[in-house]
Amino acid sequence: MELERHYAAAAARLPGAFADHVARFFDGGGFPTARDEDWRHSTPEVLTRVGFEPFAAAPRTAGNGAGAAAALAGTAARFRFGPTELAAARSWVNGGSVPWPGPVAENRESLFRIGPLAGDAAVDSASEGAGAAWLRQPLDLMNRAFRHGGAEVRVPRGRDAGALLLFSARTPSAPRAQMLHPRFRIVLEPGSAATVVEVHAGDAGDGGWTNPTTEGRIGADARLDYLRVDLETGGIVHTGRSTFRLERGARLRSTVLALGAGISRSDASVVLAGEGAEADLNGLFLGLGQGVADQHTLAIHAAPRAVSRQLYKSVLADASCAIFDGKVVVAPGAVGTDASQANRNLLLSEEARVHTRPRLEILNDDVKCAHGAAIGRLDENALFYLRSRGLGRMDAREMLVAGFAGEVIRNLPSAAARELAESGLAAIRATGNWTA
Repeated sequence: MELERHYAAAAARLPGAFADHVARFFDGGGFPTARDEDWRHSTPEVLTRVGFEPFAAAPRTAGNGAGAAAALAGTAARFRFGPTELAAARSWVNGGSVPWPGPVAENRESLFRIGPLAGDAAVDSASEGAGAAWLRQPLDLMNRAFRHGGAEVRVPRGRDAGALLLFSARTPSAPRAQMLHPRFRIVLEPGSAATVVEVHAGDAGDGGWTNPTTEGRIGADARLDYLRVDLETGGIVHTGRSTFRLERGARLRSTVLALGAGISRSDASVVLAGEGAEADLNGLFLGLGQGVADQHTLAIHAAPRAVSRQLYKSVLADASCAIFDGKVVVAPGAVGTDASQANRNLLLSEEARVHTRPRLEILNDDVKCAHGAAIGRLDENALFYLRSRGLGRMDAREMLVAGFAGEVIRNLPSAAARELAESGLAAIRATGNWTA
């Protein structure tokens, strides 16, 4: 009751907040616990140890805007697509919207538009209709209650927007743990294309909570390459979700990179609502320290002859922990479905842990579906072979680890993203305490 009163009072203080979402959240059971099936291997209790405070919206002055741009520049440099490739960027710093490097409404070539997110009634476009019950996320209600705004990226029919960058960032600004709830929508009209990189960065010395939601609709024969990266440090708990709806012939490649040593949970969901739609859901967790990455996937086949592929990998050092819970749902009318699901985990220490649960729910018999999970250590035979070719033991280990992670890394949408993943592997190498 104390937490309920705290968040109800906090929502009431925010202009434009939707306090009824807080009431619905607690009426539905409130924060998840380890007794909830989808959270039984997670660490949801970290969200109930303290009542997080909302960030005050960042003032929209020129000075603060310039400061925000400077704060983001370091992270942006790590994702630099080059002056001709980086089409646009928008950031949410401490809950306030700040364009970077300059205001973007609609570019001159009409390749894309970025604008404020519309009212709350319009935030359900990805999860309406088929699969709505499976897609309900309790923490999404908190996002709706406390979001200060958001952005919609829209690519017109037949256009290729190139690479777009969305930022969510925080800077330590108060003694109490604070929460940030960014919300994005991505709309690709028929025949269009885009690459969207979404980065959540920042530090909070006293901890904090980042709870983003991204939803999207990919029109007929449109193509989206979506990359989401968690770079937060300083005890921030990250609970994020993305939901995409694919129309006839649409293509989605979604990749989640978890590169921190904190606690993160990512829910990646896709509804294949049109015939012949195709989705690839990929993820890579590079675990250090006591980092936890809880990665959930859901692919709902609601139309005939759609294809989904899932590949999630983890490289675990120290006492890190990977959790994978993946599900494929095939509706009765989704004949000719082709779905595969794989979770593979490489343990580099005796303390590393994995919980994995790939699942299928098939409601017709004209399908081709497969799933599987693997947990293991470095192959001693492969190590012996490489060492017999003149490599030292550590070099041989590094080559095998790079080969294991490379299946995800080489498909990332830019050289800069691949370099960032490689830096995560370098951090694992730097620990120097591999026992596997």
